[in-house]
Amino acid sequence: MTIKKCLIILINLLFIAGSAQAYELNLQYWENYQDPYLTGYIRDLCENNQDLKIAKLNSMQSQDNIKMQFSNQLPYLGFQGQYMWEPHAADRHFGDLVIPSYHQYNLLLPLAMSYEVDIWGKNYLKTKSVKMLDEMVQQDERSAYISITSNFAGDYYNLIKIKQLLKNMREIHEIELNLVDKMEKKYANGLASITEVLTEKQELAKIEMDLNLLEKSLDLINDELMVQLGNRNLREFETLAYESIQTFNVPEEIESERIQNRPDLIKTEFYIKKMGIDVKVARREFLPKFVLFGQFGFNAYSFSRLFAPNTLLSSLGVMPQLDLFTGGAKKANLNLKKHEYKKALEYYEKTILTSIQELNDALVSAKTCKSNYEKDLEKISFEREKFRLKERQFEIGAISEFDKLAARKYALKLEQELVNEKINYIVSTINLYKALGGENYLSPTDL
Repeated sequence: MTIKKCLIILINLLFIAGSAQAYELNLQYWENYQDPYLTGYIRDLCENNQDLKIAKLNSMQSQDNIKMQFSNQLPYLGFQGQYMWEPHAADRHFGDLVIPSYHQYNLLLPLAMSYEVDIWGKNYLKTKSVKMLDEMVQQDERSAYISITSNFAGDYYNLIKIKQLLKNMREIHEIELNLVDKMEKKYANGLASITEVLTEKQELAKIEMDLNLLEKSLDLINDELMVQLGNRNLREFETLAYESIQTFNVPEEIESERIQNRPDLIKTEFYIKKMGIDVKVARREFLPKFVLFGQFGFNAYSFSRLFAPNTLLSSLGVMPQLDLFTGGAKKANLNLKKHEYKKALEYYEKTILTSIQELNDALVSAKTCKSNYEKDLEKISFEREKFRLKERQFEIGAISEFDKLAARKYALKLEQELVNEKINYIVSTINLYKALGGENYLSPTDL
């Protein structure tokens, strides 16, 4: 096995192992949510999502670009045969020697070789530059994985939220129908005004509108999840019950240094390295090139003497090449690469600032959502206790059934707020994971 093949196999093995390890590390994060449905969907997503497949193919194409560029560091060997017939040639003069008009056949069957001696290391640097580009593409693939899995997980929990909201809203709808009926009976008996009846009917209409919007949202999010999973036949998604969703603590503080794991930041680092190499290549374009060339084969004037001993053809030489005037193209190319290098530095600084901002925003959002969720838990616990008191009052005849149903409706509306806050808190932890570049920021004490 040649050295070239060994290098290519080693690069591919390292690439595959690195991708698999990254995927496994990220899958470990999703296990923190203790949701077997979610982890199962995430695995299916990694296998079937078209955007992830495209990102993977881009990485494979990048590997092919490395092989193509590496080939420029190796000699070229090819066959350049030629068959020629001169039916009528003019007289040829070689000093006093004259060759009269003639016709002849000419068969040329040589192997041609050429090799640019890389004494300045220019071709090696070009290959190194393409490898930096490959590292950038791999970070794009990793970024796609983090973004797509995070978006899917967010949609998955929003699906759970919509299902729970629908369940509560249908119960609210049934209660409101009863309230409208009872209010109409009270009005018929002269115990309520027409304004109170109209108010209840207006409330019913609003609840029915909210119910329709939730049902529409359920269909839309199901379609979105289907597209993300790449399965057009999947229409209904099994999810964990809302009551079984586990929450966990987010860290109070996260060091800004942890943004170093973000793929966009790593990508800009490779971008700087690549442009630094490209500047070196642009400088070495001013230096002369030295090309070794040669031929080995047969040159005959008839088929019968094609492989005769005296038809053997061989040549070997060195061809120095130096561009004396290119209209300023090389100087412009060097300046272009220098400017691109400076842009890369600016992109790096901007990415650092953006990453810190996104991390801080995600952490503040997660802590705020957690605080709101805890406050809603307190509020709903008080309301549940108040409803139990209402039930006791109804049992002893202190309040009417209308009052009890109204209290139940109000408690369910507060439950809706709690559902929203709980899912918002879960989604905020996913956004924090995304802001950290797919890093599992949770410790065992947080779970």
